Amino acid sequence: MADTTSQDILVIGGGVIGLCTAYYLAERGMRVCVLDDGDGTNGTSFGNAGYVVPSHIVPLSTRARLKEGLRSLVSWRRGAFSMTPPLSLSRLRWLWLFYQATHPKRSQQAIPLLDFILRQSQQLMRKLVAKEQWRVAYRQTGLLNVFASERSFAQERKHMAALSNYVAFQTLSSADVQAHHPDITLKSCGGIYYPDDDALSPALFMGALRDWLLAHPRVSLQYGVRIQGLRHQRKRVSGIVTTDGMSYTADAYVLAAGAWSDKLLRTVGLRIPLCAGQGYSMLIAHPSELRFQTPTLFVDGHLAVNPLPEGVRLASAMRLTTPNQRLNPRAMTHIQRTLCRYMPECNPDTFVRPILWTGCRPCAPDGLPYVGPIPQADNLWVATGHAMLGMSLAPWTGHTLAQWISDRHPPIPAKYRKLITPHRYSSKRTNALDK
Repeated sequence: MADTTSQDILVIGGGVIGLCTAYYLAERGMRVCVLDDGDGTNGTSFGNAGYVVPSHIVPLSTRARLKEGLRSLVSWRRGAFSMTPPLSLSRLRWLWLFYQATHPKRSQQAIPLLDFILRQSQQLMRKLVAKEQWRVAYRQTGLLNVFASERSFAQERKHMAALSNYVAFQTLSSADVQAHHPDITLKSCGGIYYPDDDALSPALFMGALRDWLLAHPRVSLQYGVRIQGLRHQRKRVSGIVTTDGMSYTADAYVLAAGAWSDKLLRTVGLRIPLCAGQGYSMLIAHPSELRFQTPTLFVDGHLAVNPLPEGVRLASAMRLTTPNQRLNPRAMTHIQRTLCRYMPECNPDTFVRPILWTGCRPCAPDGLPYVGPIPQADNLWVATGHAMLGMSLAPWTGHTLAQWISDRHPPIPAKYRKLITPHRYSSKRTNALDK
């Protein structure tokens, strides 16, 4: 007979979303077990740019990104958003829903929601780091966007002028951009500075959060656990079965398995459109040429730079694909070429012995996360689809779900809740959960 363990709450997924959810559940006095198939040291949440960005209120689903993605099917493109062939039926459906979400009316509906949850999440992140006194290189230094093209610079200025009621920003000349980085030489035609954005070290934050949970008496973290499926009967999840025959039961379950969440949700009768957005980064240990002072996004090259205690993180574009952990040499070459395009001092010696990383972000067609309960199982909550905003939205997601599960009342305004409900694409949608 299979061994069985039981907890109040079982969280599937040990990324930043799952761990933040476990943190806030434990803070509310619940016994929590987190299951993850990795080793807790190197997952999707560890290698991202490390930005906490309330300025990123425009969803992933825009007409410009759709054009970038379609062009990339013909050849490797250097856009921020690209796709890999072949296209399966599920990917084609995702693309059709993505196309529908690019309608300006849909995008405009998402902006107030993202502004609301990103600002809440940033405040929760700041309080969390301060309360626990975690040394995670948290900096409230803003984010600098740098442009090499006059055309893209003008487009962004026009774009941000329309969002001035939501986002604080400063338009900079090329000399102003250079003043942010006095120790290096940058080629640019100007920039936009977002003073309210923050940054941290993803690896240090994940390590601090993991260690806190490991030391907590009501929390169990179990790594190397591969989940085979969810047992489902009478509109409830009755347990989880792993590939090694273990069985886990709990009063409630949180599914935060990132790009792999859709596969598990199918076992309870719900299919959510979810695509893996594979990102790439490299960490260079304190190169003398890369003395950045401010986290910087090179917009035309789609390259994010974050100076960290462990080195300089260079994170590149996202490519829609099936979930995998394969490094793409062309993506790494793109990172090097893009940086050298903006920095005349850059040379091949700058990239000696980099630490390479790739990870798959879970992407919904409308660029909004899936957060909340589902009608197919009244003790299962979903937390996935955060795309490139996982680190930014993790505290809000965890705090919201912990309050929702413990109080059994949704702490989100109804007008926003319907935009992020996990069953919003279901043909058998149950509206009662959205009210």
